[in-house]
Amino acid sequence: MVCPLCGQPAAPVFEKYGYPICDCTACRHRFADFKPAVDHVSAIYADYYFETGGDGCSDDLLNQNWGN
Repeated sequence: MVCPLCGQPAAPVFEKYGYPICDCTACRHRFADFKPAVDHVSAIYADYYFETGGDGCSDDLLNQNWGN
């Protein structure tokens, strides 16, 4: 396996919900070795999700002044 952040080798350290959880040997990034199907991602990020009150972030959160 390869780290999606730095491209260095990664090794599985345990399994959660049937997916291997890997640690990068270089940058120590921990990630699930999982690639969702295209139709699954499309359903999650479809326009209707954001337009019909899905669980995305609220406008209040988006409009908040974060000290910029």
